[in-house]
Amino acid sequence: MRKIKRAFIALVCLLLAAVVLLFTLENRQAVELSFLGWNSPAVPQAMAVLVAFVAGAFFAGLTFWLPLGHARRKNARQARQLAKLQEQLQEQLQAPQQPASTELAVTERAA
Repeated sequence: MRKIKRAFIALVCLLLAAVVLLFTLENRQAVELSFLGWNSPAVPQAMAVLVAFVAGAFFAGLTFWLPLGHARRKNARQARQLAKLQEQLQEQLQAPQQPASTELAVTERAA
């Protein structure tokens, strides 16, 4: 099953690469971009679109990656707390057990 999944992912990547290549070959016209008064030199249209796509993917990934740092710190803190509690539990389990109180034994006989 794992090999089939890898083959499918490889096929999807190859198809995506073919689509990008076709897009690049078909959109070679030079375009000038302007943004807030800044004008770029003439670049192929495909390059402008691909740069915008890569920048968008980068910033989207950054948007999802940054909050993961908080989650990792929280998980590490909880792991330390769990380890501490497990040590305390082991210490309590290894401590000599005190005999049951005599009141409990008397109450059980009377019942």
